[in-house]
Amino acid sequence: MKISGKHLVEDINGVRCSIVDKQATEERAKFLNAVLEFNGFTVMIQKNLPLPAKTQKPVSESDSPTVPIIDSFKVGVTDISFNVSVMVFSRKL
Repeated sequence: MKISGKHLVEDINGVRCSIVDKQATEERAKFLNAVLEFNGFTVMIQKNLPLPAKTQKPVSESDSPTVPIIDSFKVGVTDISFNVSVMVFSRKL
């Protein structure tokens, strides 16, 4: 997720959170969890539902395209005033 000035707040597992990343891979979610917890934030992670694959007609039965489904995660912190761009550019993270 790119760093922008927008401050996103959504529910993660029933808790209002300031969103850090909406489409993080499992590895990135673990990394963000470690960095944010080290800095004293309470982190919430939720697995996103897999997106349906684009429907394309295969040329033949043997040429059916297989699209790997990559799990993505939504990462947020319970501190609603947390803003990623402010924390990064002010060098607090």
